[in-house]
Amino acid sequence: DRVRKILLIHSVNPYGMRHHRRTNENNVDLNRNVLSDEMWSDIRKRDPNFVGYVDMDSTLNPFKPVTADDKLFSWVDAAKQGGFEGDVTKLHQQDQKVKTAYESKDSHQHYTSASLKEPVNTFNSWLDEKKRTLEIIRKMVPAIITLGYNNAKRTMVASQYHKPSGIFYGGGAHNDNTWENSIFAVQHAIHDFAGFQFSSSSSRALWIDVHTGLGKYGDYSNLVKGNKSSDSSPSSNANSDIWAPKLMSLLEKSGMGYGQSNDASVSAGYDETNGFINDDILCPPPHCFSITQEFGTRPGIGVAVALILENKGYNSGERKYGHLTSWAFYPQRLSWRRKSLRGGMDMLNAVLDF
Repeated sequence: DRVRKILLIHSVNPYGMRHHRRTNENNVDLNRNVLSDEMWSDIRKRDPNFVGYVDMDSTLNPFKPVTADDKLFSWVDAAKQGGFEGDVTKLHQQDQKVKTAYESKDSHQHYTSASLKEPVNTFNSWLDEKKRTLEIIRKMVPAIITLGYNNAKRTMVASQYHKPSGIFYGGGAHNDNTWENSIFAVQHAIHDFAGFQFSSSSSRALWIDVHTGLGKYGDYSNLVKGNKSSDSSPSSNANSDIWAPKLMSLLEKSGMGYGQSNDASVSAGYDETNGFINDDILCPPPHCFSITQEFGTRPGIGVAVALILENKGYNSGERKYGHLTSWAFYPQRLSWRRKSLRGGMDMLNAVLDF
């Protein structure tokens, strides 16, 4: 007889939940951290600026970048430590830019007074937040106009693996290319606790990875594992056996969000992104198939600004912008919560009935 098992993992990032951060205690984005040994080696050896991250470094990370040994972070040194052997001209230029900004006497005084001084009252705190938000938007808009929205989005979501304090850090640089403990915990929960065996021909597992952030407010998209192009057709997923496309066709015909929430625009820009938790390493085909159910919250630029400010505050010792992360990923309106809960339950019921 077939045995049906349901494994519910509430959150793989309890530290982030506690401190209102997208990342864990090591500033690692866990949804970029699941890489094989070969992938770790290739990614750490590539040019850190391969999608323009270093070009946007000062906008994405507007704070003094200090290493664990209290030295100024260097892109050139980080790239060499990762094994990069190419042209470091742009990396050197960014290092010099940062050095000029933060090691001069005036800039250092500005940094210490702006970063460590506590607001006098709630109004000043609110005003300071609005000023910093506008400053980041002012820097981001030209980049979006120059690069185009999807290219600017790609620069951020592709992640980087060289600057531990930087936004969208996928790990590796601080722990010699090793998974974070939370990833090992998920692996243990799947195999040892729940007893899922993906090597068996009689075993079929569906992984529903629930996310918030991308898409229209309150709507959701169903994104298929292994499909990083704009073509979200179920037939394009060559890693699954016959049952998975049937399931996706059922969801599409039911109008549950698949193909109804502009999935192509939601997934655009992710063609260079690796290390997803629900990718082939932890959910190997053909006996495991994953769907990412993405619930829309805020406009993309709003989410980006919230993440940049939160990371800036965390690295500057202020740690007062955690509420912006909650604003970006967990809207407080009951209408959004009810709609998201209904969408999640519709998905679960459809899968259980399949």
